[in-house]
Amino acid sequence: MLTGIKKPVVYVQRRWIGAAAAIGIWTGIWATGIAGAGPFDWDEPEDPAELVEARLIAQVNAIAPGETVYVGVHFEIAPEWHLYWKNNGDTGAPLSVTISGPESVEIGELLWPAPRRYPHDISVDYIYENAVTLLAPIRLKANASTDDIVQLSAKASWLVCKTECIFGEAELSLEIPVQEQVGEPSKDAELFTRARDRLPLSAEAGERRGLQTSWSGDELVIQVQGATGLVFFPLAPEMPQAMNLRDGGAVQGDEIRISYPADIQKAVMVSGVVEVITDDSHSVYYAVEVAPPGAM
Repeated sequence: MLTGIKKPVVYVQRRWIGAAAAIGIWTGIWATGIAGAGPFDWDEPEDPAELVEARLIAQVNAIAPGETVYVGVHFEIAPEWHLYWKNNGDTGAPLSVTISGPESVEIGELLWPAPRRYPHDISVDYIYENAVTLLAPIRLKANASTDDIVQLSAKASWLVCKTECIFGEAELSLEIPVQEQVGEPSKDAELFTRARDRLPLSAEAGERRGLQTSWSGDELVIQVQGATGLVFFPLAPEMPQAMNLRDGGAVQGDEIRISYPADIQKAVMVSGVVEVITDDSHSVYYAVEVAPPGAM
């Protein structure tokens, strides 16, 4: 099921807003509009089904007892519209996805491909355009029957934006046969390959690549020898947020400096994702996890 109401863009003061809070904001604005007290011009709503199509998919055609495979929630996004990463940035609201299954299945943490920067006015957001697949590993317990079928479900909600924003949601389902060996790649296997190309590698992999971090006062300095460009995507929205990412979050060269307010020293960890661009315009993404200044 998909639902949506056309709404004006809301600019959020805080850099992150949870999906539930976002729904409350949209509900409040909609109520104001209905009451005739709002300044907005309400047009006929867009059809959300034409803007975002969500599917629950599997990388393989069958799962085996004791084995781990990957499933994903795939989103097809209409041209010129976009969805938001788990840290949406200055406006919008993040995608929300929950995957569930029977007790015989262990479902791992959701894996998010790196987004794209979307600078506008004095703000910057982190978005997905055209299509994105969020991945999750699932493991079938070893004592599962090989003549069974694993039934998975997912709930997804999103804010899709262009010049206006529309809330949408979907309830999805998927059946995966159980057999003695993991099945062949499914018709959607290529979507998993594309998503993995944008998954951040570990901070340890970044260190092996030559990624170095240090603090200069309250500036986080990230250096990657041989890079022709660097882009920083901040995580952990509950901590003090980086400043001026609209202009300073992407640079040419092998060094980027991210400024934080003085209370960054109170953070437990400073985390994000850095995109490393090389001479052939190829990008590799690495997780960044750094102790705050004074703790290094």
